[in-house]
Order: sequence, then structure tokens, then C-alpha cells
Amino acid sequence: MTDPRALLARAGLSQSGVARFLSRNVRTVQRWCAPPDAPGFSQIPHWAVELLRIEAERVERGRRAAE
Repeated sequence: MTDPRALLARAGLSQSGVARFLSRNVRTVQRWCAPPDAPGFSQIPHWAVELLRIEAERVERGRRAAE
């Protein structure tokens, strides 16, 4: 299972930033980031994981290039 909070941190995005990036409601992203036993929890879709991984890799490449 993918930890959405870790992906957000790698991509350097807040929950509201992810919502804008993926054209989703902030509440949706909050549900993805909630603990699995929390009311309203929702599994992050595979397509969202992949887009966040791509963004995280882009951000990390930019950080390495700036060093």
C-alpha cells in the first residue's frame, strides 16, 4: 500500500497543492491521507500515485541540479 503522505512530502506539495495538481477537491486528498481505519478513508487511486511519483522525481532532479 502506498503512503500518500510520503508521496506528498517527496513532491514538496501540501494537501491543497495536490488537490490543485490533480484537479481534485481538498477533501478527497484528505481522505487519501487519513489512516485506513478512519471514517471516510479512501484508497488513493493508482493513477494519482503514478502522477505524484512522476512529480516527486521531477522535484528531486531539480534539487540535485541546484546543488
